[in-house]
Amino acid sequence: VTPRVPRKLELPPFWKEACAKVAPARSSARHWEERNRCWEFIKSDGCYAAGFNISWRDAQTLAAKKLLAPYPEIVPLKPLDNPGLCEHYDLGKPGHVTDQERREAKQWFKDHVSVYVINIPSNWERWNDVSRHLWDMGLTMKKWPG
Repeated sequence: VTPRVPRKLELPPFWKEACAKVAPARSSARHWEERNRCWEFIKSDGCYAAGFNISWRDAQTLAAKKLLAPYPEIVPLKPLDNPGLCEHYDLGKPGHVTDQERREAKQWFKDHVSVYVINIPSNWERWNDVSRHLWDMGLTMKKWPG
């Protein structure tokens, strides 16, 4: 199997320049050349802040309303080759699970899975967010410096 090569985000020149002028997102801990700030805001304000409960397209629309990204109808910033596969809110929705099944699944997870969070020590905000989220789900984790 040949691994896929990551595709580069290609934007029209106007939008490439406009996105370069957007201030970095609060959640932006790492920086590299060619990092797209519009993309950052779609992730931080759309996906992360919404608890991953909205589609990428809707996250882009939210960022566009704040003038932090183009509207998806103008320039769709697609995280996947075929994003339409994931744009359905009913996908991933939990089915009916009994209380007994839930308890058994949690116990199995506790007995068989270890959760490690790799985190750069200086990025304590990320650690707080991730550990709080895992804790809210009733999961214990081990921090691993990275």
